[in-house]
Amino acid sequence: MVNVKNAAQGIVKHAIATAAVAGCALVATAAFYFALIAWAILKNGDLGGPLTLPAMILLALAGTIASVLVVLAPVTLAAELLRARVFRANRFVEIPIASLLLILYLAVSLRLLSYARGWSLESTFRNGVILATIELVLLGIYWWALQATGAIATLVSKSWATFGYWIGMARPKTP
Repeated sequence: MVNVKNAAQGIVKHAIATAAVAGCALVATAAFYFALIAWAILKNGDLGGPLTLPAMILLALAGTIASVLVVLAPVTLAAELLRARVFRANRFVEIPIASLLLILYLAVSLRLLSYARGWSLESTFRNGVILATIELVLLGIYWWALQATGAIATLVSKSWATFGYWIGMARPKTP
């Protein structure tokens, strides 16, 4: 039977991690845009239209959310399950497991896509390395945001149980 409180905490943790990844992607997009403007000014080139930055931001946001839903959330959930049920180890074992699962997931997906589209193996490998690098960075941000959210929630609940009792707002736990 599913514990509703744990499921709700998991949903909140993944929502916060998604927001952290999206925020980092938006900051990187804005930095890339201003670097492109600086490059255009230095090379006396075209600065682009007025909708370039909003379009880049919307594409980065859509790509990040798709990446989280299709790749990052399933990989981290699978790594957490493997760590808890198979390895029974510390939480820090999850990141190598998640990295290996991510690389395997991307390799199989790209191979199937290249076979279906008729792409060459060289271009598939080159694009796969670029995609894997980006996804590994996003996986690191996502995983650390998940861990930080869980640690902060635990700290707040323990602090409330301790300090709330001292100031008379929380009831002591009965044995």
